[in-house]
Amino acid sequence: MAVRKIKGSWTVDFRYEYRRYRIRSPVNTESGAKQYEAELRLKLANGEQISRSGERKMNPIGSIKYAEFAALWLEEYVKSNNKPTVYISKQQTLALHLLPAFGCYRLDQITTERIERFKSKLLVKGLSAKSVNNYLSILRKCLSTAIEWGELASLPRFKLLKAQTPDFVYLTEDEANKLIEAAPQGLWRNMILMGLRTGMRISEMTGLRWEDVNLITGTICVRRSNYRGTLMKTTKTNKIRHIPITEDLKNILMKLDRNQPIVFHRNEEWVRYDTALDNLHAISKSIGIKPIGWHVLRHTFASHLVAKGAPLKAVQDLMGHTTIEMTMRYSHLSQDDLRGAINLLEQKLTNIVSPWALRGHLKLDA
Repeated sequence: MAVRKIKGSWTVDFRYEYRRYRIRSPVNTESGAKQYEAELRLKLANGEQISRSGERKMNPIGSIKYAEFAALWLEEYVKSNNKPTVYISKQQTLALHLLPAFGCYRLDQITTERIERFKSKLLVKGLSAKSVNNYLSILRKCLSTAIEWGELASLPRFKLLKAQTPDFVYLTEDEANKLIEAAPQGLWRNMILMGLRTGMRISEMTGLRWEDVNLITGTICVRRSNYRGTLMKTTKTNKIRHIPITEDLKNILMKLDRNQPIVFHRNEEWVRYDTALDNLHAISKSIGIKPIGWHVLRHTFASHLVAKGAPLKAVQDLMGHTTIEMTMRYSHLSQDDLRGAINLLEQKLTNIVSPWALRGHLKLDA
């Protein structure tokens, strides 16, 4: 239902066959507006013409304020086309960054100059180029949708910042072993071992259910994730993957109780991300390394596989990467492959007879 209150009046605001209908409800209540919208949609579906009496005058293109359009965009576009986690993320970005900067302006007042000032202010605050680009991408998509919906004539031109791909942090084998040993027996040690042996995301670990663990075949099926206590039906990339488990991890899982449907829990409650992060920080500090996040365990899993010569395609499947390019970030760790390539070059060079050596050889024979 697309009903909202505009200047004290409940208004129906929806699209049907590329035409927008914004009509004041004859009954000035939310329930009355919803009922009125249902009646209008039914008439349109039956091929009837909607009486224009009471219809609000449509605003000229570009005159709607960004705050008003962004709210409409969230509910009618983002909610329908994105996962709930993405919806919440974009909602937060709008509230914290985009609306304070552009909310009071009409869509046609969001100029290149204003966007450049917005970029500069975020950089001065210390935000990374990657974060700024994420916010700009949301702004661009919102304005592009405004063009598609006939609310804006053209998109202001602006460029994303040049952002270097950040180096990922991973643990050495010695650090990984020390981290496991330093963790207290129980939940945190078990989760750390799971992260290092499977490369699962923290959201996938906290969302793992016993029905997805097969101790007979020794595999884990990663098919869902946990977002703030809500079990999502898919993973971050919407891919289901099967991960063989190591013997040490299998032994740990065999000892855990199955009184709850989820594998990892605290007092029968889901594991909160901030709690898990605080504990991992404390454990990593105790072994003399910088505080790390749970994603470092995922990077460590992939890094160790590649360094030991695992095929990149296999690593891609285990990690659930959507493209091989994402996995290629770890390719520089395969020192054996690099050394092998250089050895081939050296072998080729030794098979080539130098003209100078040949000249000396001829002189000696003479």
